[in-house]
Amino acid sequence: MEFMNNSCLLLLILFTFLFYTKSKYFFLKFDFI
Repeated sequence: MEFMNNSCLLLLILFTFLFYTKSKYFFLKFDFI
């Protein structure tokens, strides 16, 4: 049970990191202000 909990947390962190990197890249690509 503990292992599953940690896996879920790790997956959530990974997903957040991916989303953050993607949005950062997106904003850098279309930064013309």
